Amino acid sequence: MRGLHLEADGERLRLYDPERGAYLMSPREVRAALVREAEARAEAQARVRREQARARREADAEEADARAAAEAEVERLRREIEELRRARPAGG
Repeated sequence: MRGLHLEADGERLRLYDPERGAYLMSPREVRAALVREAEARAEAQARVRREQARARREADAEEADARAAAEAEVERLRREIEELRRARPAGG
């Protein structure tokens, strides 16, 4: 890390990187940034899990609706077949 300057920042001495135009983070700042990053990652993962659960519930509901509609259609067709059998003349 060449080119760093040791500069006063209030009551503290800090390393300054003139190429980036910024101070290097202190160990405390690094820890705080890591904690914030971990918290953000955990929240993002929780959002993904919630969205996946919602999508599963929605897909399950759509599947149940489709199954119910198919079963109703099967029952309707059975009744129709039975009516046609009854209406058919004997021996025909």
